[in-house]
Amino acid sequence: MAQVIIFRHGERHDYEERNAGRNFTATADRPFDPPLTLNGCKQGSLCGLRILQLQESLSIPAVTKIYTSPLIRCGQTASHAAQSLNLESITIENGLVESINEDWYRSWAVAGADSTWGGPAHCRTGIHPVDKSDLSPKAFVPAQELYNTPTSMEADSNVVTKICSSHQPFWSGFDYNWDNLETPLSQTQRLKDTVLYLSSLHSSNETIALCSHGGPCYHIYEALTGEHYSKEGPCGYTAISVFSPPKHGDGEIWKVLALNDTEHLGGGVLGVEGNDKGI
Repeated sequence: MAQVIIFRHGERHDYEERNAGRNFTATADRPFDPPLTLNGCKQGSLCGLRILQLQESLSIPAVTKIYTSPLIRCGQTASHAAQSLNLESITIENGLVESINEDWYRSWAVAGADSTWGGPAHCRTGIHPVDKSDLSPKAFVPAQELYNTPTSMEADSNVVTKICSSHQPFWSGFDYNWDNLETPLSQTQRLKDTVLYLSSLHSSNETIALCSHGGPCYHIYEALTGEHYSKEGPCGYTAISVFSPPKHGDGEIWKVLALNDTEHLGGGVLGVEGNDKGI
């Protein structure tokens, strides 16, 4: 099994729009799939350079492949990191996608949604009921139909590498929509299964890098270490964690070699809002 690097995507365009008093979600064709800002793309490039440094300082094999969530902010981040790592392509793996829970749907599918995780102030998860007739019709289609394909991702102007078209995604999200939400337990299992599968495709002389989202990064930490996510600390934009697979006799616990490293951003934690875990 390969060593595994997990990194979160860069700065989200929709959050910056919201913070400036504008609403990306209200007019976007794909309100569930916001891109990066230009700064977020730069963060992706810096993330790749930091991974090069960590390879050397941790004495781990070079990254040979980058897998990304099918959402565009991760694809953009991963492609800029790949360019810094001199990799020609990245690969979409649906199992690395965002949390498919009510908080996610309320961030884009309810009336007046403004990208806020858990819904806008007038429509918060656990507080305000939702009339299903007011939801976006896209909330009821199979989640996987909302994801980018290699063709659609490669067509994006801020994706700067090729997208591998030969990989068959390990995980399918067809079971999930507004009427059948992913639970925290099923999400953690989905991410664990995905990471173990991807690692198993590669040898111990390789390192693979996986680009995902805030919530999934926390859940991957839980799945690999057996520890609660609160012990991980904040996972900011392009935060990098490095995990080494268990050796014979070590059980299922992976060794943490680096945790939420953001030295490439000056060590700051960016893009973490309160206790939100799914961004």
